[in-house]
Amino acid sequence: MITKNGFFRSILLFTLVAGHLAAATITIDPVSGIAAGSPGDTVGWGFSTYNTDLLQSISFSQSVLVNETNPLLGFYVDLIGPQGGPDNFSLDPNSTWSEGFDLVNQFGLGYFVIDPSAIAGSSDSGSIRVFFNLADGTPDSIDLPFMVQVQAPAGAPEPGSWCMLLLGLALLTGRRRRRAA
Repeated sequence: MITKNGFFRSILLFTLVAGHLAAATITIDPVSGIAAGSPGDTVGWGFSTYNTDLLQSISFSQSVLVNETNPLLGFYVDLIGPQGGPDNFSLDPNSTWSEGFDLVNQFGLGYFVIDPSAIAGSSDSGSIRVFFNLADGTPDSIDLPFMVQVQAPAGAPEPGSWCMLLLGLALLTGRRRRRAA
């Protein structure tokens, strides 16, 4: 399960360092990778990244969900790709870039729109794969664990639904009185 924070962070760091030296390290916000919301909600992730390369800049091209356990729970929208980086669509050598999730301004790693008919307690997990290019054009990617949890919606009724109910009852009462007369 994705909620084992220390284990998966260790795997992520090992994946970034093992086999080759990655040009970037990236962490997800919240660190657990879990974004929870009610059916129909939009939830998302922020990030912090560091360009470890001393000579080449990085341009982030896109992020996608991979290895999803329940892809019908909703859909993912990439935010880091359209930005590319903090300065002219790139991240300078030996520098950092951080953004919290902000749906209004379209900041962050990406967001997930939970299906309005999703059942409370259901979830989708997998990895968020972040693609990036070095200044020389060599593509690479990073996988980040994620999970979306569906919570029960708030129990308070909408004010408009009470008005519609009262209006409907008044119309039915009026119709009965006309028939009786």
